[in-house]
Amino acid sequence: MLTFIIVLCVVGGVVEVLSYLLAMRGISYSSKPSASPIEPGEEVSIVSTVTNDSILPKTFVRVSEVVPNAAVIMADDSEGAEDSRLAAYIHVRSSNGSMVKLRVQTTGVNARISSTLYMLPKQRITKRLPVTFRRRGRYYLNGAYISCGDMLGFFTKTEHFPLKKEIVVMPKRCGDSALARLLGGFLGDVSVRRFIFEDPVLTIGIREYTGSEPMKSIAWKQSARTDEIYVKKYDYTLEPTVTVILNVEHSSDWGEKELERNMEHTFSVARTVCEQINASGVKFSFMTNAVAAGAERIWPQAQDGLGSHHLMAIFEGLGRSTYYPITSFSKTLAAAAKRVEHGRSHIVITPEMTPAWRRGVRRLEHLSGAEVVVVDTVSLLEEAQA
Repeated sequence: MLTFIIVLCVVGGVVEVLSYLLAMRGISYSSKPSASPIEPGEEVSIVSTVTNDSILPKTFVRVSEVVPNAAVIMADDSEGAEDSRLAAYIHVRSSNGSMVKLRVQTTGVNARISSTLYMLPKQRITKRLPVTFRRRGRYYLNGAYISCGDMLGFFTKTEHFPLKKEIVVMPKRCGDSALARLLGGFLGDVSVRRFIFEDPVLTIGIREYTGSEPMKSIAWKQSARTDEIYVKKYDYTLEPTVTVILNVEHSSDWGEKELERNMEHTFSVARTVCEQINASGVKFSFMTNAVAAGAERIWPQAQDGLGSHHLMAIFEGLGRSTYYPITSFSKTLAAAAKRVEHGRSHIVITPEMTPAWRRGVRRLEHLSGAEVVVVDTVSLLEEAQA
């Protein structure tokens, strides 16, 4: 009997040592948002998966996920104070049907969401945490710290599973009535101009020569078959196009809160302008001097396009944009002037307008032969608040 107890203790000791040495063996972690980019206030799920690929069960697995503090957890069964210095507890359902209790601790710019699991061999547990973000911007899911204990729970090992998954929040829509009136009149004028310009590509027939047409319009083949001179008859239509130019440069000495208010309103105006142009069926391109963090290769220019994919690419760039320009607005206007086409309309969105920038706008008008609408976003905001 004594021998049996000794053997049992030795075997138990070996298993205990092995359980500690192999505590993290087979553990993996992944996390991603269910959607991105998203609207401000839109509910999105942070989908986290912990996997135990080993042939041994894990009696104690503590997962501490690092998520943005800006994430507002949409849980109906939360308990605890809302004070960010204290912990709150919520429950979410995992993929195996059980309820997982989460401890939420917010500190600084990040929050720690901790949970304790028991995992069987070859088991994968996925949980979905519903959250929302109230402000435009780019937010990171920064991975997790996972601790696994030995069989008896005396010791634990901890490993960091780094991760950089983004959640991009688009700017909110601008409901300014003055902006709506301005865009309505402008887009109406753009649509009317399609019947003013002559498109030299679309030939719809021939007519007799009157003596005022240029030589390049003469239909030589048709004229050679008869004793009369004929000229090509063109389709007097032109597909309207618009270029939206967003500026984030400013010369005013704004405080931090004032800068945030003015620039966020500027991004909201840019979003609304693009939505209205797209809804009117007019192809448009987009230019800006704003830095879009993480999208340098596809930003700051979008070619002429139309539809939801074109629109969402611009919205994602607006969600990533900072308050600081990558180049001066004068250079941005000069770049637009180099690519200007006759009949192309422009909408300039800027927090303020200086005399130097007005000269660039007038040059665009002269080269395009079409109106350039300037949207001074700070003036609109002050007018709406008056």
